[in-house]
Amino acid sequence: MEVRLQAAASGENSAHVVEVHHSTHVRQMWWRFDTAGRPLLAPHTANFAAVAALPWAMAHAADLHVRGVLDRTFLENLEDLVDVWVRWRPDLFQRIRIDADDVAEGRPSGSNEAVLMFSGGVDATFALAAHMEGLLGHRSRPVSAGLLVQGFDVPLHDDGWWSIARHHAQRLLAAFGVPLWTCTTNWREFSVDWEMSFGMGIAAVLHQCEASIGLGLWAADESYDHEIIPWGSNSIVAPLLGSPSLPVRAEGGGYDRDEKIGYLAHHEAVRRHLRVCWRRPPNGLNCGRCEKCVRTLVSLWAAGYERCEAFEMPLTALTAARIRIGNQVQHDLLANALSRHASRLPRSVVIALRYHLARFRLLKKISMGRL
Repeated sequence: MEVRLQAAASGENSAHVVEVHHSTHVRQMWWRFDTAGRPLLAPHTANFAAVAALPWAMAHAADLHVRGVLDRTFLENLEDLVDVWVRWRPDLFQRIRIDADDVAEGRPSGSNEAVLMFSGGVDATFALAAHMEGLLGHRSRPVSAGLLVQGFDVPLHDDGWWSIARHHAQRLLAAFGVPLWTCTTNWREFSVDWEMSFGMGIAAVLHQCEASIGLGLWAADESYDHEIIPWGSNSIVAPLLGSPSLPVRAEGGGYDRDEKIGYLAHHEAVRRHLRVCWRRPPNGLNCGRCEKCVRTLVSLWAAGYERCEAFEMPLTALTAARIRIGNQVQHDLLANALSRHASRLPRSVVIALRYHLARFRLLKKISMGRL
């Protein structure tokens, strides 16, 4: 399989197009950036094209050849990444070879600036606050922009939801003095399995900024003691997605979700503009009724905020009684928050949540034949 950079235009509204040639078929990946008045320089390498095409190539057992220059260290990292995914998910991915027209030593940008992938959720907002407020010590960097993508969790052709998500992300970033950049892309069509490959899609976006910034950031999904394997982002995957031209870090692994919310809750902009819900409620933010919303509201209540404008409904015994816990990760996150904060919550809410936790454990035992 060949990957060719068809077009790369720099500037405030830059666009990159990559052709993927496989057998007799040709498909295009594309990205369009709006960098809020700041010119985005064209990348020095085709690193972004290689990582963008990698999951599709592995899924089709197609050796990958890049018509362009690859950073030598990044190429070695991608080879390691292939090994990782073949061990984790041999049902999805197969071992392939990767090469390029030219392999060169990467050159650091020399910039101390960072761009943060920004969804407007808890993890991304915590990563933003942690850097801008110095919580990470010597690891803290000035964040030059938060980068929101249409085509990842916000569907490519849902302009209504995109407009709302962009508005609230912009307000959250502005509270920390950071501008919003946006990217629209069709990359998800090539992702094979989103939950496994989204880290490669994020890296593909960040590496297109390699000539303009010095560090690419995104938020860790879980704390180090509760990482999910296999998963598209964790402390094994993230370092392999960086290069000398653009180091990449996943931030926030030293804190669990409940701790992140507790840290963020005192920011008014967070209580007004945080977006965690997948249900697309009318307010464009959070329904207040699903498991994820209820879990977030538990942590906000414990931090002293019983009602937050970002949620359509406050936390009540009725909403707590109607949630459904769908997997072990949801169970563990809710159980962790409840174990810390039960004494601060209404007793009726605690009883309802404990019932659902116990019900999940019982159903799991039944499904495993342990009863």
